[in-house]
Amino acid sequence: MVNDIKIDNLDMKMLSELDGNSKILVTQLAKGLRISREVAKYRLKRLVDLNVIKSFTTMINPAKFEFLIYKIYLKIQNLSTEKEKELIDYLKKEKKVFWLAKTDGSFDLIAGLYVKNVVEFDKFLSEFMGKFGKYISSKHISNTVYSYPFRKKYFLIKEEKREEIVWGGIPEKELIDKLSIKILKLIAEDSRMPIVEICEKLKTTPKTVISKIKYLEKRKVILGYRTILNLYKINKSNFKAIIYFQNISPEKEEKFKDFCRKNPNIIYYIKTIGEWDVELDIEIEGYKEFNSLIKEIKTNFGDIIKNIESVYIAEEPKGELNIVQRI
Repeated sequence: MVNDIKIDNLDMKMLSELDGNSKILVTQLAKGLRISREVAKYRLKRLVDLNVIKSFTTMINPAKFEFLIYKIYLKIQNLSTEKEKELIDYLKKEKKVFWLAKTDGSFDLIAGLYVKNVVEFDKFLSEFMGKFGKYISSKHISNTVYSYPFRKKYFLIKEEKREEIVWGGIPEKELIDKLSIKILKLIAEDSRMPIVEICEKLKTTPKTVISKIKYLEKRKVILGYRTILNLYKINKSNFKAIIYFQNISPEKEEKFKDFCRKNPNIIYYIKTIGEWDVELDIEIEGYKEFNSLIKEIKTNFGDIIKNIESVYIAEEPKGELNIVQRI
C-alpha cells in the first residue's frame, strides 16, 4: 500500500513543535512557525483528521506510583488465528499491561507491564503461562531500570538544549491527592484538553487545575507532553535494537548513550536488567535504513557491543505508556 498523504515542511515543523510540547497553545504554535493563528489551527486539525497524529499524550512517570516496569518477549508456536486473538485480547484487557506489540524478527510478541513488586509480576506470569504456555516456544524477561525519551530529531529541527527526561528510575511514593489523580486520568491521552473542560468535568476552578498540574510537573510526576503518531503516514517504521554489551564501563556506555542521543532516529534509550543490557527504540524509513544504522553502531562501538538483535514493530494493539488504568 502506498502512502498518498502529502506532508510538507510546515507540517514537519509543526510536528516537531508538538513533539516538544503537545499541549502548546495554537497562538504559540503560530508564533513559533511564523504563520497566522488560523493557518496553525487548520494545519493542526488536518494532521489529526488525516490520522497523522493519533493522540496527544501526557508522559506520566510510573516510578512516582512505585511501579516496576517489566517486559515479556515471546516466540509463538502452533497458534491459530482464533487462539492468537484470544491471547491478544487477554493481554489487552489485563490492567497491568500498558504496552503490547506484535513483532517480526527475534520475537513475535512483546508485552510491557507495570507491577508493584516481583511477586505481583510472578503471579501474572504464572497465570498467563498456565493459560497459554503450550503456544509459547520461548519467553524472555527484562526489567526496565530507566528510559531516556529523546526528541524526534528527524523533524528538521535544530538541536535544542533541554533537561533530559528520565522515565522510570527508583520507585518512590509521591503524595498525590484524589483531584490530581482525576486530572491525570483526563489528560493522560488528551494533553490538549482545555482547562475549562477539565474544570467542567471535575467541578473545580481553573486556578486549582493549573496549580495541580504545575505541582505534578515540578515533582516529575508529569515528565512532558508528547504526540503519538501514525508512523506510516510520515513514511517511518518502528524498530527495536536489542543490545548485548561486553567490556562495558560507565564512561564507555555514556559515550554510546551520547551517540544515541544525537542520532535523529533513536527515540528511546532503555536501560534494562535481563539477558541484554539496552533497548533502542528507532523510528526510521525502513529495513535498509535500519540495517545501515545497526552497521554504523557496530562499526563505532564494536569494542563494547557483543551482539544486536533486531525487532520490527508490526502492530501495537495496546500502547501509549500511561498508567491511568492502574491508578
